[in-house]
Amino acid sequence: MSRPDVESSAHRLHGCSGGGTLTTYISALDDRIRVAAPSCYMNSFRTLFAGRVGDSSRISRTFLAAGLDQTDFVELFFAQAVADHFDREDFFTVAGARQVFEEARRWYGIYGAGDKVAWVIGPGKHGTPLEVRERIYEWMIRWLKDGRGEAPRGPRRGPSGP
Repeated sequence: MSRPDVESSAHRLHGCSGGGTLTTYISALDDRIRVAAPSCYMNSFRTLFAGRVGDSSRISRTFLAAGLDQTDFVELFFAQAVADHFDREDFFTVAGARQVFEEARRWYGIYGAGDKVAWVIGPGKHGTPLEVRERIYEWMIRWLKDGRGEAPRGPRRGPSGP
């Protein structure tokens, strides 16, 4: 962020899996981030721990003891835009990701900002396929221009393009 070629007012963050974890934490705690897109991470602990994965490697036990869930990170990031990405065949549950998104959307909606939260479901397993990356780029372009930006239209590549 200290580099002269980096626009200091347009910080955005994206990461997948462990990177999605870091994206979530950094976005909640660093007010320089304007747009975030964590991938393959957000999931309700209530659903996650009851399922077959039960991944507790990326959360503080004091966070759980306080009755907090992953949506609480999204709510800390309230003033900015956040999009969560999840894959249909991921080992984390679709139901748990949906719970996080729906609670965050309700919270943002109370303040008239429901359009600043999005949920993208991608094809495949744990990862960030081209279709999802393109949606993330569109989301970032939109919100770096205060919700009025549009991604440039041109030929698309990959499975969803020519």
